[in-house]
Amino acid sequence: MMDRYSVKQGMYNLFSQKVSIKDWTDIPVFAHEFCHHIHNSTTIIAGERLNLFTQILVQMINLCASYNSLKMPFNAWHEEISKSNQISNDRKEKKMKDRLTELWEHQKIWSYLDKINYESKKIDEFKEIEKLTNFLAIVDEPDFDSKTPYILFHSEEEITAYPIGSFHVMESGAFALELWYKQIDDKSVINHYMDENPEYTIILYYVSQYISDFKIACLFTFLLCDLSLCTSTPAIGFLLLAYNIPKTITKDFTEKQCFEWYEKIYKQYLPDIRENFQKELNVAIEIRKQMAKRNIEIDNAYKMMFEYLLSMIEKGFSQIELEDRKQLLHQLLNIKGRSDMEALMRQYPMTVLELNNENWFILDEKYATVYDFLGAVNELYLGLCRNFNVILSDDEINKHLKKKDENSYVVNIQEEDGQTNVYGYLFHIFGLNHKTIEIIMNSKLLIKNISKPK
Repeated sequence: MMDRYSVKQGMYNLFSQKVSIKDWTDIPVFAHEFCHHIHNSTTIIAGERLNLFTQILVQMINLCASYNSLKMPFNAWHEEISKSNQISNDRKEKKMKDRLTELWEHQKIWSYLDKINYESKKIDEFKEIEKLTNFLAIVDEPDFDSKTPYILFHSEEEITAYPIGSFHVMESGAFALELWYKQIDDKSVINHYMDENPEYTIILYYVSQYISDFKIACLFTFLLCDLSLCTSTPAIGFLLLAYNIPKTITKDFTEKQCFEWYEKIYKQYLPDIRENFQKELNVAIEIRKQMAKRNIEIDNAYKMMFEYLLSMIEKGFSQIELEDRKQLLHQLLNIKGRSDMEALMRQYPMTVLELNNENWFILDEKYATVYDFLGAVNELYLGLCRNFNVILSDDEINKHLKKKDENSYVVNIQEEDGQTNVYGYLFHIFGLNHKTIEIIMNSKLLIKNISKPK
């Protein structure tokens, strides 16, 4: 089987929202990657991500603009302050601590929703785990007053529990869609990915315990994951639906029955779906209001980034009735060629479609600017909050830093012909120009892998 990460496969960048495929004939991989974009634009997790993206960006701006001397990465600064027993009565210092804590808490929520850093464990390694069925269990999440579902993978004498969050639901659903397009009927594909990339096949493994026909299992997995993302936050949505699967489907399920199951469950949860989507839409509306109130001078390109994100969410959340969702699923499941691909991209534009790792197809030039800003914001988030090496290792970012001594830098925004690059512009928006940054070294909070999730 072809390596999932070879250049002949695709990618969707969750942050810059760029889709990469080999060429226009690569329909199964396009379906996979564009499915991510649909889920990142039209589901509960889309609203949660937009809110967290905005909150984290605002907290970063507030921290950077309010203090002349800063310590980075911010997560390490938060850890340092949390371990300190010193109590200060200085109002400004207290505000700084509160902002660091808020920034940390927003990232914790992001981690909780994604569960990308949650590790699989042998079932006997858990202190407390509640088995619901032979293939499904839950673990308490007291910090969030919630539970995390785990799929129990049986291999010879061992049972390994794999966590399920938005990362796993989105990847499992998109990969099942790709397999369905390829008409794969070999169940061994599941084990092929379980060692290194279980997120692709762990939910398909669960479904295949209850549906015998592997191609039908792939279709059902795609529908299950889509519905999980619409019903609630992904882990809870998946738990609600997965727990009842043994009672609602049979081994000999057909394609028609898969769609009938989807319609029945969607109608059952429709009042909750409407309520949850309205909450997320209200957040988007509030973000738009707050952006309109900002007094600082904001470049049109920066405004375009938020306009792009907000308009996508608002459009996605306005089409939540069953018939709307069925139409979208129909489009995803019936891509015949380039014209169908372009129709999807016109309906839900992504920033850039990259072909063969070099040629860009852009629906509108303004989206290329959005791509630049979204990617730059993500890199600065990683560098300022988690691992400052992200900044030091990128010449287009560190050109704006002047080394002061071994562990500190002064921000000095560089211009050419009166213009700066996107990173210099964001440093300006953050209020960092001419400020000193002290680097906290050897923090345990520096992330191991700084690559962008797909």
